[in-house]
Amino acid sequence: MVLYVVFLVPLALLGFSMYWLRNWSMAWPFFSVNIILIVAYMIYFWKGDLAFFKSNQYGFERLFLFLLVPLVHTFFIFVFAFFMKLVFRK
Repeated sequence: MVLYVVFLVPLALLGFSMYWLRNWSMAWPFFSVNIILIVAYMIYFWKGDLAFFKSNQYGFERLFLFLLVPLVHTFFIFVFAFFMKLVFRK
């Protein structure tokens, strides 16, 4: 169940966003930059120094951020695409 939320929901949200923004002239640069940001988040949370967390011997903060931040970022892309769809409709 968690795998559906972590992998399929962001892909579905990204797919809907791409469909809604297909007529926007800046759609591909927008998605390219956002995909690069998501990959950079994941690399940083996987390999980076998370000094803002005190100490967690099991590494749950890395796992939490590795899974949650791309999901939240994709949700914000979806909300942006929804509002742009409403703008294009007028």
